[in-house]
Amino acid sequence: MTKWRKAWRDLALKKGRMALVVLAIAIGVAAAGSVLGSYSIIDREVDRNYDSTNPASAILSVSTVRPGLVDEIESRPEVAAAAARREVGVRLDAGRDEWIDLRLVAIEDYSAIAVRTFLPEEGSWDPGPGEVLFERSSLL
Repeated sequence: MTKWRKAWRDLALKKGRMALVVLAIAIGVAAAGSVLGSYSIIDREVDRNYDSTNPASAILSVSTVRPGLVDEIESRPEVAAAAARREVGVRLDAGRDEWIDLRLVAIEDYSAIAVRTFLPEEGSWDPGPGEVLFERSSLL
């Protein structure tokens, strides 16, 4: 009983300190809740955004694609969509002895992309001869 009486008396005598402690705890709880809420939203939206690109579940690398191969693969019942793309790895001279590794992807028809889709943020959608599209994360 004496311990509780002392605790209540200390709280009554130190109201300012008690208010600061309660405020600090409330701010900490609110901050933690905000971070956890933001994380759950970001996690859900990143997954939803990735799924909307119709990601490839398999990527086959071959040296040449004979005519009709993509149609044969797409005609199989277990394949939803297939596409042929030419990919090549290159290094970009960024100056002052700095090189940037890039992967160039050639797409034959931008209006018929069905696998690993993407949307433009600015500029022309269908690049003309001598033009290149850059994916946003490649600029980091």
